[in-house]
Amino acid sequence: MDFSLKNVLVLGSNPSTSSPDNSAFHSDTKSRRTLDIWFSNIFANFYYENLYPFKTPNNKQLTISQISYRKYYILEKAHEADYVIAVGSIASKFLKREGVKHFSLFHPSGLNRKLNDPNQLVLHLTLLEKFLQT
Repeated sequence: MDFSLKNVLVLGSNPSTSSPDNSAFHSDTKSRRTLDIWFSNIFANFYYENLYPFKTPNNKQLTISQISYRKYYILEKAHEADYVIAVGSIASKFLKREGVKHFSLFHPSGLNRKLNDPNQLVLHLTLLEKFLQT
């Protein structure tokens, strides 16, 4: 049995305007702190990337050219990973279009209404853990 930690790519769309820099899911952001809580019972090496490595004004939705900005870099990172988690619909749609197997996790933003139902979150995280065991 293989007991080594698996490498998990966590892919978002772009940095939050509240992030102190352009890193993906900076540890000072609420989204990263929420993801850390969600992933706290999962033993893996998580690393974070964004489709577009720059903030957009008012967190404006990405354009097609911005989504494709680092396409080959992101695909290389996805193929190097043991598992890929897409955070939010933009990252998930990109990965689906490119044929990359991934788990689609809803965005941890406080604005996400799906987080109003704690049962849905528990179910979703249970499905994530099962995905990471395949």
